[in-house]
Amino acid sequence: MRDYTYKDLDNDNVYEIIETVNKLEEGAPGWLNSEISPAFDLHRVYNYKAGKFQKDYRPFAEYVEQRIEFYKFWKRQIQNSSLLSEDSQELVKANKQTFIKELDRLIAAMEGVKNK
Repeated sequence: MRDYTYKDLDNDNVYEIIETVNKLEEGAPGWLNSEISPAFDLHRVYNYKAGKFQKDYRPFAEYVEQRIEFYKFWKRQIQNSSLLSEDSQELVKANKQTFIKELDRLIAAMEGVKNK
């Protein structure tokens, strides 16, 4: 399942579309609980140009940086899950390597669009 949000990321009165994709949830719907699931949401930004929406992160460097920091925060939480709920701690314990690998992939993806 994908989620779509309209948001004016650069305050220019033109709304962008943010597509939220969660690779882990798409592979096994309902597997992640509501506390951990957002940690793995990839946000794809579509900017309105020339009469259509196109995937484009360049005008939104601050937003991209926020997402990178978000994923790094969650990586720290997964590495030391003591502050998470008991349910989440059990989920992390059983899937720690998978979660860290996915967060590393998300960080790399956002780093890649930041440097374009």
